[in-house]
Amino acid sequence: MSTPWSAVRAEHKQQVRRRIAEAARDLALEGGLAATTMGAVAKRVNVSRATVYNYFTDVEQALLWAVGEEVDRFTATLDAELAGDPLDQLRGYVRTQVAYFASPDRRSAALYFKVAGLSPLVRDRMREHTARLESLLTRIVADGRASGDFRSDLEPGRCAELIIYLLTGIREQLLRGEAPAGTLVDETLAFIEHGLRPPRS
Repeated sequence: MSTPWSAVRAEHKQQVRRRIAEAARDLALEGGLAATTMGAVAKRVNVSRATVYNYFTDVEQALLWAVGEEVDRFTATLDAELAGDPLDQLRGYVRTQVAYFASPDRRSAALYFKVAGLSPLVRDRMREHTARLESLLTRIVADGRASGDFRSDLEPGRCAELIIYLLTGIREQLLRGEAPAGTLVDETLAFIEHGLRPPRS
């Protein structure tokens, strides 16, 4: 049974939208927002400027779409890896994050996209996307505190934010090729777990 033409057309449009958004993201990371024009995006994707404007009103909207889709895909992957008690879930979170950063096509790290010059509105919208991941990590830490797996004196939100900062540093080490991903996972988990576990009686 053949696929309806409307479905084929919709898929094609989605692919073009993705290519445009990813080109905007890559150009912004390479040369900053000032160098990322709709014309430059069109040239990178090999389409007309009119085509780019058919999908996005400006560069910032393309960047916002790229980050949102990346978070959606990563969250779906992460959800599939989170099982077991809070400690197991924390380990799954860290492993999935490091695997994401280690993947060659994810080195731009849209999850922690930062480019100078973005409007406050778009910065806030991007923050809303990535806050979903921080919220998930906060919940894991809170569950671990409630179950007694983690220290009772920890504030889950602050801990989640600190862990995310740590993972951002791991990304930088991966980019520099300082250690294999597996080694960084083991060292990061040892560091985090030591800080989260309650003291022995």
